Amino acid sequence: MTILNSPLPNSIRRGTASSVSVRDATKSPPPSPFASLPAIPPSYFKPLCHPLVDQVSKEVDGYFAERWNFQSPKAKEKFLATGFSRLTCLWFPKALDDRIHLACRLVTVLFLIDDILEDLLFEEGSLYYDKLIAICRGDSLPDRSVPAEYIMLLSALMRFSMGLKITPQELETVKPIEKNCAKHISVINGIYSYEELLVSKTAHEEGGAFCTSVQIMMGEMDVDAESTKRILFAMCREREFRHRMLVAQLKEESDDTMKVSSALPVYVQGLEYQVSGNEAWCSTSPRYKVAAQKNCQ
Repeated sequence: MTILNSPLPNSIRRGTASSVSVRDATKSPPPSPFASLPAIPPSYFKPLCHPLVDQVSKEVDGYFAERWNFQSPKAKEKFLATGFSRLTCLWFPKALDDRIHLACRLVTVLFLIDDILEDLLFEEGSLYYDKLIAICRGDSLPDRSVPAEYIMLLSALMRFSMGLKITPQELETVKPIEKNCAKHISVINGIYSYEELLVSKTAHEEGGAFCTSVQIMMGEMDVDAESTKRILFAMCREREFRHRMLVAQLKEESDDTMKVSSALPVYVQGLEYQVSGNEAWCSTSPRYKVAAQKNCQ
């Protein structure tokens, strides 16, 4: 005997409240006005991570854990959980094996400096930043009692992490691609760091609050934060489409009018990996996920 041929329970045959429940259960609930809103549109790019990510992360995290003056044990724990070396390995998956750890150190110190600047007023932060730039240029010597100053000396070692030699003329031809990728990275950072900014107790009004892509778009479009993020994600996907167009255009021009070195296509591919790796890290980093959870509480 099938379920369809089985007798109904007495309560339903008598038309009691149970029959009402069965009848209502067959009706579809009214559609939510937000049900059709799309999730994050998928990227055209696929991230790649450097094969030495685990080894390098352990080495670099240990290096800074020993040498950086963290404000508290909790701050050190947060640093170790964030994964700046993983970000670097996603940014530079094709870096030479003997140089990737230098890239990880550079990126890590830049993030740590960024955290320091949040505690400073705009003028103080500008002076601090200018001093670091002077050290990198060799215009002044670092104060070894200040970790950020002498660790920044490593930045010079990172300029050729992939071992690429590209002529100034070639670099000029890829400027549109570089700018397009930079805008993508900036917007994605703004999307995922928005909640971190909201819960930050050290952000100053004259600092980053009005400089994020989310905040700017909210003011321009007169929409809320979530709507703004959807708009910005769509814009980033257009950036990815534009990247492919610019790369195709560069290849066509190179074939017709000029000769380029074998390093240039590798460099352009590296830019794409930076874009995809940046979004992969931002979407999974505890640095932003914890902030988003706190903002929802």
